[in-house]
Amino acid sequence: MSFTQLIPVFIVSGESASRYKDFCATLGAKGYFQKPIDFEALENRLTTVIEGRQCERRSEARIKLRLVLKLKGTDDKGQDLNLFTSTDNVGAHSFIAGCTGCVKVGSVVEVAVMNAGEQLVGKAHVVRIEWPNTPGQRCAFRFLTKPVDWVLR
Repeated sequence: MSFTQLIPVFIVSGESASRYKDFCATLGAKGYFQKPIDFEALENRLTTVIEGRQCERRSEARIKLRLVLKLKGTDDKGQDLNLFTSTDNVGAHSFIAGCTGCVKVGSVVEVAVMNAGEQLVGKAHVVRIEWPNTPGQRCAFRFLTKPVDWVLR
């Protein structure tokens, strides 16, 4: 659920860590602890996760919604960027989308919604990059001004 997906999950299990630890990490677990629990390791991991939280995340409510977008701008090498992508979730002033182009935090793109044609909705800048330099790279975008005809108001 979009309102709870950023709550860190820790797994405590009687199963062997060698068997399930990587699997749980792939699913997004922040820690895997085999019984009997090493409370010092658990406390250290909790501290690391809490101190590493990014304060800009979830400045507004978002919902899971897949929209096809066209992003147009300049990549981090100064080359033209024309990218078709889809959102994972959207907010009134932001969205997260797959972004395989070479962008960096602060990059500005024009955003167009691709439904029954191309409809420009505004300009947005990259505020965060997840899984950089991988095929699964995603970027969090925030509109510079209030978007026109955006799906949420």
